[in-house]
Amino acid sequence: MIYLDKIRQYHWRIIPRMLKFLMRKVGLKWESYLVMIYFIQEDDLNTRLKNYIYEDVKELTPEDFYKGDLNEFDDTKLKLIHSRFESGLYKCYGIFSGDLLVYSTWLSLNRVIIPGSSISRKLGDKEGLLLDSYCHPAYRGRGYHSKMNLFRLKQLVKSGRNKAIAIVIKENLPAYRTQFKSGFRTERIIRVINLWGLILEKDVTINDDNIRF
Repeated sequence: MIYLDKIRQYHWRIIPRMLKFLMRKVGLKWESYLVMIYFIQEDDLNTRLKNYIYEDVKELTPEDFYKGDLNEFDDTKLKLIHSRFESGLYKCYGIFSGDLLVYSTWLSLNRVIIPGSSISRKLGDKEGLLLDSYCHPAYRGRGYHSKMNLFRLKQLVKSGRNKAIAIVIKENLPAYRTQFKSGFRTERIIRVINLWGLILEKDVTINDDNIRF
């Protein structure tokens, strides 16, 4: 079932995703990340927030993830989740349907980290990072990504920040479309190749008109 969910998410782009999965099994990693930026326009944001109801949104705790999709939140992912909470550098928000965690999403006010690379920098006083959103397969197509994107932007405004950063895997077209719809625009693409521990990186300035999916 989990494979069908990935096919629905990536469509034909599941082919490069599967190739990269197999490469990781033998110690090779090759990934391209889109760095997307949005300078928050508070009046516009407040107008768009009115399209959604947020009474069902809560700030999550580590224990909440044990009520989620166990195919997604396995031991490795739960270890990462616990480490984020213990660091005190992240906020996490989610939506429940009954006792089931159907949506979770993260916000960092501390650092930007490109997974699998040496690229890491402290966020500026006016910056925030949106990361790692997950929707239970049975609840996709209900607008949760767009709704929670706006919610996180509002949290940034409450923190006195007006620049949002999002990192999107290049093949994840649904995530890219959500960010683009929310006002984000691509600033650059970062390509990371990890050859058995030897990390090669390339950072290229690019705009949305030049991206080939």
